[in-house]
Amino acid sequence: MAVRISLIKSIALVSISSLFFGVVKAASFKWDIADSGVLRIVTEGSNQGLISGTGILVNKKGYVITNYHVVGSYIENPTNNSYVLDGGRGKQYRKRYQLKWYSREYDIAIIKVEGLDTKRFPLAFANSESRYVNKGIEVFSLGFPGASDVGGIQLEPVLKNGIISVRRRFSLRKGAKPIRMFEHNATINSGNSGSPLLDSCGRVIGMNQSKARSKLVSTQSRVNIAEGTFWSIRSNVLMLALKSQKITFSLDKNRCTSSGLVADSGNDSYQVWPFVILFIGLSLSFMFLLILLKRMKSQHPAEGVSEYVKREISQFLKNRSSKRVSKKIYSSREDITMVNRQGISAYGILISCESDDDTQGIEIRLRPLLVGRSKSADIKLKDERVGRKHAYIGWDLTDQKFYIRDLGSVNGTWIATGKKLAVNKRIYINPGEKFCFADQSLMFYIKKGNM
Repeated sequence: MAVRISLIKSIALVSISSLFFGVVKAASFKWDIADSGVLRIVTEGSNQGLISGTGILVNKKGYVITNYHVVGSYIENPTNNSYVLDGGRGKQYRKRYQLKWYSREYDIAIIKVEGLDTKRFPLAFANSESRYVNKGIEVFSLGFPGASDVGGIQLEPVLKNGIISVRRRFSLRKGAKPIRMFEHNATINSGNSGSPLLDSCGRVIGMNQSKARSKLVSTQSRVNIAEGTFWSIRSNVLMLALKSQKITFSLDKNRCTSSGLVADSGNDSYQVWPFVILFIGLSLSFMFLLILLKRMKSQHPAEGVSEYVKREISQFLKNRSSKRVSKKIYSSREDITMVNRQGISAYGILISCESDDDTQGIEIRLRPLLVGRSKSADIKLKDERVGRKHAYIGWDLTDQKFYIRDLGSVNGTWIATGKKLAVNKRIYINPGEKFCFADQSLMFYIKKGNM
């Protein structure tokens, strides 16, 4: 009967689990969506020749945030040919932009580009000051380093991964106020300026600003501090700049628990694994159902499924209730083993109802006694209905009373009156008051000892 009930429970559990996992919406993971949130900004005709950088698409209205030094030459000389590259590998479109705001001090600029491809999706921001965005988390740099321009100007952003090394605050210009920065090792090179620093969920936690450069110590030597050291302006500084200009952006306040880069396209997308789990779950459910029907037909061929299940559950509940204490006392002395006998000085002696002989008991002192079938039990009961760690028996020195505490056993601990003890709750008992563990055949009482 117990086997049949287990089968019923298994079917229900597997079916519910299968349905749950089958309808879970998977994160939308598309590299082209993440790529579409970054733009290449180019300025031609300056004294430095062609200047290239990267910008972060903030919203669908075409607002882009980047570094001031990416568009600085255009600001200083508007006659320079400056534009944003839009389009794919086959077609490149030069889109003009308008400068909306900039700060030399913080090296931030906001531009607006008209007529961007509608397939581009803005990147969401995350709180860079969260305690989850800290030293050691994985980050990604996604931009247009000039080093990748082999055989023509590169229009597909390049991804580099690394970790945050430390949080820093320092000035970007001489005499400027300190600004919040991340130091990390997700490689950035010339052309990456203004590109996003992303967490593993594809959200902007910073904007790449520069890398550490060689420091001139003397005319003969330099100290190279540039290896693997890169700087990013934290996202909260960027969001303050956007708010100051009343420019809308997306802020994701959820904690990132993903291990891979994820960008939400706004479209429903499902991964394969939930359907695999659904298929396996339904297959197991069908197999268990066949076993259940076979057992039912072999023993009760004229009985329907619902009647069979009801009868089995009813029988199970009936057997459970029959385990309560009855008037009949069964002898099972051979299944009780007392351990740790310590002499006659004790607060009480635990006595089996099989005998009133004190030599058959065990002393109750300040340390509570563990009753059960485990090796660590002070009172070992071999009966399989007793839990491995069934209950505690002890002496409350403050209240000067004996107590029993059930430890969540399956079959419970009972007072002889038929009362079942609540789990993990002390019940005080008087000397001579009878109680049992799991079954009436395991009946005991406490005899007051020599204190």
